[in-house]
Amino acid sequence: GLGDVYKRQATDLMYIESSIRVISHVKRIAYLCRNIAESAATIEGMKVSNKIMRDLEYMADYVQIMLTRGFGSFCNQDMDVARELASDDDKVDDLFDIILSHTTELLTEKTQDALEIVNIIFIARYLERIADRVVNIGERVIFINTHKRPRIEKLKKEEFVVKVILKNVTN
Repeated sequence: GLGDVYKRQATDLMYIESSIRVISHVKRIAYLCRNIAESAATIEGMKVSNKIMRDLEYMADYVQIMLTRGFGSFCNQDMDVARELASDDDKVDDLFDIILSHTTELLTEKTQDALEIVNIIFIARYLERIADRVVNIGERVIFINTHKRPRIEKLKKEEFVVKVILKNVTN
């Protein structure tokens, strides 16, 4: 009936709107990649701990896989992959924390290389931001298919839990 037509049109409009938002994320990802290239040029040939460089390379590889999975989830409207992206992002966040910890230690030892070390931190941060953007793409997939925004739903659940805890504390 007529309701089905409106429902299909609404879904089509959500897909178009989400596509525009995904394009915006891709544009921001491209800017972050440019920033990575600029920062990488400053650290070329620098002697840095093998562990830091291995972690940074692993982080870059992981983010690249996330990008492939994120774009695939959008193209195929694969909600399972879209949902997994958030836990992938948690791993990238953990890698960022590890790299930040090691580079800040290195800063105290090699103050003469401060600019290069800070650029390593920037590269890790840019990779972490790319992973966040990929999660946003996955959230668009979930929104198109469920008509619910994952972050808002999560916040509603957290707010409910806080209210329950406060109610129990005050009683």
